[in-house]
Amino acid sequence: MGLDNYSREELQELSMINLATMILEKENKAMPYQEIYDQVVTLKNYNDVEKQEFLAQFYTDLNIDGRLLSIGSGLWGLRDWYPVEQIEEEISAAPKKKKKKKAAAKKKKKKEAIFEDTDEDITEEDLDFDQTDFDESDDDFDEVSKDDDDFDEFDDEELDTDDDDSDDDTEDDEDENK
Repeated sequence: MGLDNYSREELQELSMINLATMILEKENKAMPYQEIYDQVVTLKNYNDVEKQEFLAQFYTDLNIDGRLLSIGSGLWGLRDWYPVEQIEEEISAAPKKKKKKKAAAKKKKKKEAIFEDTDEDITEEDLDFDQTDFDESDDDFDEVSKDDDDFDEFDDEELDTDDDDSDDDTEDDEDENK
């Protein structure tokens, strides 16, 4: 039964997916999503607010419904039109351009030549390290200068003074509370 056979009231009661299916059957070709949606909205007499409101829901319903199929590039068609093998072929990515063999061979040879030149320039050196070299440097860090000791004593004296003052304050506070 085609779209022309329905009254305005009957079209209002049909689901948007059913209308989309009927539109695709009538056109007998895959169509872009927006074009299908525009025709459904026109048949349903939706205003601009309703059109925006149902846009995402219609797309979700198209994906969930088993009768419709995205065939790539934003086109939608009826699943019945496409055998499984054809669907996989149309959805797969477009073939990439093959590089010319000569150009690829030249690039490969050029890269190999660069690597060969580099290898000849490198010479290996035997690096011998004595364990004593490391031990001497460790000893330098263990020594503490006299200047550092002077500062440590000074810092300790300040802390001791601060502690004495705070103890006095605490005792005074306790006496007042009694």
